Parts: sequence; structure tokens; C-alpha cells
Amino acid sequence: MSRSLRWLGAAILMSSAVTLNAETLVDVGDAYIRMPIPGKDMSAAFMTLHNGSSAEQKLVSASADWAKAIEIHTHIHDHATGTMQMRQIPDLPIPAGETVTLQPGGLHLMLFGLASELPAKPEMKLCFADGHCQQVSADVRDMRL
Repeated sequence: MSRSLRWLGAAILMSSAVTLNAETLVDVGDAYIRMPIPGKDMSAAFMTLHNGSSAEQKLVSASADWAKAIEIHTHIHDHATGTMQMRQIPDLPIPAGETVTLQPGGLHLMLFGLASELPAKPEMKLCFADGHCQQVSADVRDMRL
């Protein structure tokens, strides 16, 4: 085998390793969707996001074929009124080596325009500022129980 072919093979293997690592920079755990209130086409998704890389990651978008729109949201305390207000945020930083929890009353993904019936195990795509995206499978939970 020629020297240039060996270098080409090594370069392809190295680029494949980089691609595989980019796809798993953020580990997603305990992903679930709150079952929508009957008659409503909106809900929320929750999960943990662990950044196993040495660089900050930023969640910038989410999408699913069973939702018209998914937005990243937080709750902010309005000191003037003494109430909590939900607000959309442009991205969600996940510091290197840390875990960010999306939970009721805090950070979450707001789901709009839901299909009349959610799949048994809905999947959504999470995309990050560095351009990588990953599929996430979630449970559907009835929070009224």
C-alpha cells in the first residue's frame, strides 16, 4: 500500500472518530413528555442533559414530526408582581462536565401544535450550536396521577 493511501485511510478513520464523538457530546437521560391536558395541543418535555466534553455545549433547537414547534423555555421570578413567568430563551448552555436538568417549574422544552395522539415513545431531535444533532426518545407521563 502506498504511503499516500495509508495517510488517506488514517485521515478517514480520524474524521469518523471525531464525528462519533460529536454525536455523543451530550448524554440525555430520563426524557419525558407531560401528557397534554385533554383538548389542548401543547405540553412540555423534561430531561437531564449531561455534557461529557471538555467544552461548553449549547442546545439551540429541538424539533419533532408530532409537534409544530418546540421552544426552549425557563421560568423567571418577576419581583414586581411576585409571580413566576415562563419565557423563551434562545439557547441553553450546558457547561463542560456538568448536567443541566429540565424540570417542571424550571427549564423545559415547550411543545406546541401537538398531534392529536402522541406516539407511544415520541422521538425528538435536539440540535446544538456546534452543528451536531441527536435523536432522543421520550416517555409520555400523565402528571395528573
